Amino acid sequence: MMNKRKGITSKRWFRIGVALSLILIGMALLPLVALPYGALDWLIYDPAYKGCYGYPAVSCPALTPAPVVPCAELPQPGDMLVAQVNGQGIAARVYERELNQFLDALVALGADPESDEFQANLPTYRRQVLDLLIDDLLIQQAAVEMGIVVSQQQIAEQVAQSVAEGGGPEAFQAWLDETGQSWEEFRRDTCQDLLRQAVQERVTAGMPTAAEMVHARWIVVSSEGEAVAALSRLAFGESFESVAAEVSLDEETRQQGGDLGWFPRGLGRLAPAVEAAAFEGTVGQVQGPIPMGDRYVIIQTVEHADRRPLDNETRAQLQAIAFEKWLAARRELAQIEIYIQFEE
Repeated sequence: MMNKRKGITSKRWFRIGVALSLILIGMALLPLVALPYGALDWLIYDPAYKGCYGYPAVSCPALTPAPVVPCAELPQPGDMLVAQVNGQGIAARVYERELNQFLDALVALGADPESDEFQANLPTYRRQVLDLLIDDLLIQQAAVEMGIVVSQQQIAEQVAQSVAEGGGPEAFQAWLDETGQSWEEFRRDTCQDLLRQAVQERVTAGMPTAAEMVHARWIVVSSEGEAVAALSRLAFGESFESVAAEVSLDEETRQQGGDLGWFPRGLGRLAPAVEAAAFEGTVGQVQGPIPMGDRYVIIQTVEHADRRPLDNETRAQLQAIAFEKWLAARRELAQIEIYIQFEE
C-alpha cells in the first residue's frame, strides 16, 4: 500500500525509516530525523544566544521582523514539559504522540512489541525520540539566528507537490489515515523539512567542490588466516581482481574485483584504519590484514589525487556529515534540561 503512495511520504518518514533500520541492525541511531515538536516560541527566543556558525563559517545576516511560520506546536498553558532547550519547552503530549508513532513504525517494520528484546529497548527508544525532538528545536533556534524563514507559499507548494506525487487528494487522505496524521501535522512536518534543508544549505555553504581523493580496491574475508592466504596468492602473482572475485565477502564490490572507486576522506564508507591505509599507501601498494570488526581487509591503493572534483552525490554526503557534526557541536553548547526518566 505504501509503495503505491511513496511520493507523498515526507522526508521525515524517510529519515525515521533509515533510523529504525539502523536500530534493527544494532547501530547507534543517527540524529537524521526531523519531527514536529511543541516547543519554539518565536516571539521570545533571543537570536543573540550563541551567534551563528557553520562549515567552515557562515555570515550572520541581520534579522528582520518579517512574519515567521513556526514549524511546530507551541506549548499551551498547563502543558507539562518533558525537556527544555535554551529555555524553550517540549510538551509532553507532543513527545508522547511522536513516541507512539515511532513505536508503531517499529511494529510496521516487523518488530514484536511483546518480545523481551522490544521491551528491553523501550528506554533506548524513548531517549532517541526525545533526542530527535531536541535536535529539531536546535535547528529551529539556529534558523532564527540566521534569519531563515519558511513561507506559507513554500509550504503550500511542497504539500501540493506531495499530494500530486502521491496520486491525488483521495490517495493522500488515505495515507494520512493510515499513518495517523492530520493535515496540520503533515503541514508542520513539511515546514520542518524545508527549514532543516535551508539551515543545512546555509551551514554547509562553504563545503569545497574538490578534495583529496583515492581510488582503491579491497578484499574482505572472515579470518586473519584467510587474509594471509589471499596475500600469499597476490605475492605469487595472481591479480588482485581475480582473488577478490573469488574470496571477498563484500557482495557490492566482489564482481568488480573489489573496486571501491574514487572516494574522499571522511565519507564514513570505510573503517578509519582501512581508509587511512588507502590514503597513506603508495600507488599499487597492497596492505593488510587490517581488522575491521569481525572481518579482515586487504586494501590496494590504485590511484591518488591531491585534488579531484567531487560528484554531486559525494558532495551531498559530505555536506550531510558536516551538518550532523555541526548539530552535535550545537547540542554540546546548548542548555538542555530533561525532566523525564527513560527507565520504567
